[in-house]
Amino acid sequence: MIRAIELTKTQFKAKEKAITNLLRPLAQFTSPTYQKNGLETVNGKVLLLEPKQPLFIEKIASLNIAFKDLDKSIIKVEDL
Repeated sequence: MIRAIELTKTQFKAKEKAITNLLRPLAQFTSPTYQKNGLETVNGKVLLLEPKQPLFIEKIASLNIAFKDLDKSIIKVEDL
């Protein structure tokens, strides 16, 4: 299981930008973005993963994102 939300690519970009804007001022946030790309799903959407760091979870709480437990089988896997 993974904690995430499934979004369209447009929704993903908007949510990711909002999350990055909230996390950027934190000294613990050392990445240019929260998630550069989501994980593509078998449904043609992308997953936005819930952060694991308690401080990050607390900081983004104002966005009221309802992360869910999703089965990993939803992630699109392509043969190499």
